[in-house]
Amino acid sequence: MKVGKSIKKDYFNKKGLGHVEMILSFVIFITALLFLISIFNPFETRDDIQEDYLDRLEKEFSRKMSGEVSFRALFLDEEEECFRIQGYGDGGGENIIIKNEDMELVEGKIQGQHLVVGANESDFFYIFSSNLFEENDEINCQTPPQPNDLDSDKYNMGMWRKYTVYENESLYDLKEEYYDDYEDLKSELRIPRDREFSFLLRNIEDGKVIIEANKWGAQREVYTKNKNIRIIYKDGEIEYKELGLTVF
Repeated sequence: MKVGKSIKKDYFNKKGLGHVEMILSFVIFITALLFLISIFNPFETRDDIQEDYLDRLEKEFSRKMSGEVSFRALFLDEEEECFRIQGYGDGGGENIIIKNEDMELVEGKIQGQHLVVGANESDFFYIFSSNLFEENDEINCQTPPQPNDLDSDKYNMGMWRKYTVYENESLYDLKEEYYDDYEDLKSELRIPRDREFSFLLRNIEDGKVIIEANKWGAQREVYTKNKNIRIIYKDGEIEYKELGLTVF
């Protein structure tokens, strides 16, 4: 009787172990299958792959070409022809562009921790600050010959706002680089060797193309992504344009 029970017990133990081994084998199989799917992604279509290339191109294009511009407003209690605000601290970039309420350029510069504004007839100013700007020359005050120091109760500063912008001249330089050193530029933008790319810039209102870099001409199958971007000019003027990126 004891021998029979022992044999029966061993049988069920082996049967239980067999079930465990089957479950473990199934889990290992599913895990390996999911791993292979994650690598090769058989469900990914050609369109998905091209969209991935476009997203990567957009990211690298922005990294290479864009910068930041900080913007704030300055209000004076009364007009000051030439003045200085001590302990200003730019909070933006190293260099500035100043415009009055009519968006006309006014001489201005950061000197240490001071903001100096040159000859003008205004009590309201826009201050644009960015490392994209060139350093301004010395300020020439006429009357008085040296800027007046303003007390903190004589003016109010708005909060900084930041914009991502593309420098107009840099986009023209990029077009030249596209035609002169295409392969190096393609590598820098992380475009795969078996893919090509082009780009253009156009007006949003009328669709007129301003800049186009395309050494391949018309292609039968292309994938394009358009986005509105801010273009900044040397005088601080900012306009919206449409950037078109294409891979094929």
